[in-house]
Amino acid sequence: MLLNEDKNAMLRRELTEETIETVAALGLENTTTNAICKTCGVNVAYIYRFFSDKEDLIAKSFADADRRFLEVILDNYTVLNYESIDYESRCHYLCLLPFVNEKNVSGIYRVFFHKPRHAKEKESGILRVLVLSFIGMGICAVSLCGATWAWFTATTSAGTAVIQAASYTVTVTAKSDEENLNIAVKDGVSTAVLEAEKKYTVTLTPGGTATAGYCKITLGGKDYYTGQLTADTLAFKVSAAKKQELTVTPQWGSYSGEATVEKNSILTSE
Repeated sequence: MLLNEDKNAMLRRELTEETIETVAALGLENTTTNAICKTCGVNVAYIYRFFSDKEDLIAKSFADADRRFLEVILDNYTVLNYESIDYESRCHYLCLLPFVNEKNVSGIYRVFFHKPRHAKEKESGILRVLVLSFIGMGICAVSLCGATWAWFTATTSAGTAVIQAASYTVTVTAKSDEENLNIAVKDGVSTAVLEAEKKYTVTLTPGGTATAGYCKITLGGKDYYTGQLTADTLAFKVSAAKKQELTVTPQWGSYSGEATVEKNSILTSE
């Protein structure tokens, strides 16, 4: 019989202790009997062996924790008048002070609760509950300010860096059977004047620092596009029915459409 009583007492204490842990982890509204029993590893029927319902379990769990908290405080600092604080406030503090242990409880209690025996009551119970919240917010603010100060005061140095965009150029030559044409270049655009009823061989030689580029070729008001030109030259033929201009405009990058000018292509105009 004594063994069973000891076992029941241990089980009851385990239920009350795990109830405090469950409330701290999930909050009072989300704490259920199933959650408590899952933490304890026992069947939910054991709760109703010792307690009438969930509310009775939670109330007695906080009462037991409050009593044990009081015993630890009185053992370490016997002049503290902890019992003068209303029960509801003490329950709030048990939830708000998860860092309290036997080593630091005396100092924490003396800062927040202790007052001289003859001091007058100047603050309400709710104010005592809020004091710790304000102090916690103050500590968080100080920590955040410290981190922000460290962030904005960190310095680094580096040498002067020069950023220069890549360039892409194309050298254009055009010749007929009789002569080489003069190529006029302005702002990177090459222009050649083609004579009527003549055939020309046009050669494009890419240059510059860019790794990719292409050309837009305009003849007779129509635009033609090469594929990507890197290191190799591109030669194609042009036949003009009348005197007109041929312009070659280099473009940096890759042409997204289908190339209309390839090696040995023949461009004609009316």
